[in-house]
Amino acid sequence: MDLSGVAGIYYKFGSPPVSPFDGTFVPGYNFASGLQVPGEGEYAAHIWLRDLAGNADHRQRVTLPAAAHFDATAPVTRSPSMGSRGRTTGTSAP
Repeated sequence: MDLSGVAGIYYKFGSPPVSPFDGTFVPGYNFASGLQVPGEGEYAAHIWLRDLAGNADHRQRVTLPAAAHFDATAPVTRSPSMGSRGRTTGTSAP
């Protein structure tokens, strides 16, 4: 059995990892969906690999500064009124 391949990816948002397993593990190498940030704000993403033999080294990571932005505040929009004030237009059902 070849143990040199990639078993999965670790990721961590915010502060850098302090150990090989200080992150969220995603099996395989297609992890572009389902990532979760800790809350609202802007976060650096730290990414490192684990091989099929179980080896992982958080010091051999890629760091993407300001990689994630999460804003849970709903946008507020205003649209201009249509028609004359106090008058309705169109048809109404009986």
